[in-house]
Amino acid sequence: MIKFNELISSISCCQEEGVAEILSFLETYVITHFEAEEQLMKLCDYPQYAAHKAQHAKFIETLNDFKRESDMGYQQAGNLYLALKIQQKVLEWLIHHIGQSDKQLGVFMKSSPID
Repeated sequence: MIKFNELISSISCCQEEGVAEILSFLETYVITHFEAEEQLMKLCDYPQYAAHKAQHAKFIETLNDFKRESDMGYQQAGNLYLALKIQQKVLEWLIHHIGQSDKQLGVFMKSSPID
């Protein structure tokens, strides 16, 4: 969340180098985190594995979209639009994926410990 806040701040302040750095960090972090989570889902034979993994893929594509939009070099109005779009997508991710899907995964894993 700290990195997403830094990203929004960098976009708002037109700090192109900072935006590129943070997007690269987030891309690496998200891929690493998702791969680890997906391995755990496989180990515990999580029945919603495919749907959960598809949500991860969609979020990675969303990050790639942010990267492409940032690379296009938005002017001031575009920066505000991109910052608001990122805030919206992150909020949606928190509510829908983390608040629902990850919570369901946690409940499943707690009731079905890995052998």
